[in-house]
Amino acid sequence: MPIEDMQALESLEDRSDTEEAVNVLARNEKTIPFEEIKGKYGLE
Repeated sequence: MPIEDMQALESLEDRSDTEEAVNVLARNEKTIPFEEIKGKYGLE
């Protein structure tokens, strides 16, 4: 795969990820602190 195609694909993925993050944040849902998740699953 040419490097230019790979760069274009990465750019599209980044844009998609950014749009998804904005949509999730716009829902204004309660978040769970990472420390709580780590404790729940024994990841400390």
